[in-house]
Amino acid sequence: MAKPHWVDAPEWAQWLAQDEDGQWHWFQDEPEAMGCKEWITLTGGNFEWARTTPCHGRWFKTLEARP
Repeated sequence: MAKPHWVDAPEWAQWLAQDEDGQWHWFQDEPEAMGCKEWITLTGGNFEWARTTPCHGRWFKTLEARP
């Protein structure tokens, strides 16, 4: 299974990223990589689970802005 598609993103979502455990999340505000496992938003903006796929070790390189 591939990463989530932007056509499936909530209207408010501006960012997409995968955590170390394979969970993808949509984010309203740009998240930050915290510790060694996950992305979080420090601004209190919306975030929502999108899907889970295998993570191949470079989770911290998955952050992307909405095209």
